[in-house]
Amino acid sequence: MRANLTAIWVELKGLIGTVRLRIQMMPQPPFIKNVTFTLMGLPQVQVSAIPMIESGINVLNLPVINGFVNNSIAAVANEYVAPKSMSIDVGKLLVGDDIKKGSLILTIR
Repeated sequence: MRANLTAIWVELKGLIGTVRLRIQMMPQPPFIKNVTFTLMGLPQVQVSAIPMIESGINVLNLPVINGFVNNSIAAVANEYVAPKSMSIDVGKLLVGDDIKKGSLILTIR
C-alpha cells in the first residue's frame, strides 16, 4: 500500500526576542573562537504551515494544531533561556571535525 504524501510549506513569519551574545575572539582567522548565546525570555514566534495543494489553508490557524506547535516551540526555546546557554566553537564549525575521511576505490577486472 502506498502512502499519499503532501508537501507542506512552512514559513517563519516573525521572531521577536532578546538574546545575550558573548563572542570570544582570537588573533588568527576566522578571529572568532567561541560564541555563547542565551535567551533573556521566551521569544514570540509566528509560523505558518500551508499544504502545497490547490485549496491549501494555513493549518496553524486551527486552535489544536496551533497550540501544539506553539507549546513545542516554547519547550525547545526554554532550553536556552537564562541561566541556560549554548556555546558554539566557530573555528571547529568552519574547519570541520578531526576525523579523517577518504574514499575507497575498488576495481574489479
